[in-house]
Amino acid sequence: MSLQHLPVGGIDRNSLDRPCISQLLEEANSEPCVLLADLDHAALWKDLLDSDHPRRNEKTGTPSWISHELASPTAVPHYFPGGVLKRLRDILVRFQNNKDHCFFKAAFPSHDVQGVSFLANFEKVLVMEKARADIDNKHYDAKTNPATAHLPRHDCESFYWILLYHLARAFAQAPNAKSVSIPPPPPVSKDTAQDQLEAFATAMLDHRIGIENGRVPYLLGFDFQAQVLDLPLQHCAPLLQAMAAYLCIPWHLYEKGPNDEGEGFVELNHVHRAFRRLILLEIIEIKKEHPTAPNVRFSTAGPRRLRP
Repeated sequence: MSLQHLPVGGIDRNSLDRPCISQLLEEANSEPCVLLADLDHAALWKDLLDSDHPRRNEKTGTPSWISHELASPTAVPHYFPGGVLKRLRDILVRFQNNKDHCFFKAAFPSHDVQGVSFLANFEKVLVMEKARADIDNKHYDAKTNPATAHLPRHDCESFYWILLYHLARAFAQAPNAKSVSIPPPPPVSKDTAQDQLEAFATAMLDHRIGIENGRVPYLLGFDFQAQVLDLPLQHCAPLLQAMAAYLCIPWHLYEKGPNDEGEGFVELNHVHRAFRRLILLEIIEIKKEHPTAPNVRFSTAGPRRLRP
């Protein structure tokens, strides 16, 4: 929702008690911003760890967006995509280097115990993942858990799929170009970018629950995200790649909750916290005096078009 269109005078601010949201609401002259509110609300399952909380065995989701772990009836290997540990280490370093930034302090106050433990747990998991790369490690060939309960991280993976698909379909326009009311038709002749977009759209729109081969490369293949984006949106690829890298970890080995076999230590809302941090890093970048990420305009008339 756009902050310019919120009836601020009638808002119950207690229901919007999120430091990052409050900060935006208090900027009366700010440009419209999109609030990814579901990232917060889906994480607020405070009773998940209660001993009397019923296990959520019903797995729900839209075919295009559902988590591949929830969608697959069989165990899927958690192999190591090329360079994933290096990517994860770089993400941790960025989180650590920016923990004192005013945006991070507003979103993750120093008294927030979970915020402090998040970084410590992430670092601990990376040490364990590095050890898991050893062929003699008992979890070397870890697989997804088909019997998993429906967990918050599965909703975050759905968010990743939604973001990737809609950024791929987004029709971007050059900063000083005349506004285009209708996106142009797709090229008739062979066009590599169009072919890659259509292959991705087919994988997403034709996805059937339980058949994951079409979608998974766009999660585990770190060169695929950039290939499906329009040229002016290539700067969005690192964010998508970072989200995918975080999701690559076999989190059922490390999480508390319904799947815990006695070794879990990571809170169930950790992926929400990671994604919020990654998005904040993007906001920090575009707020710089000389940002490396351009301010891209979009056509609101429609997405990049597919061939009939």
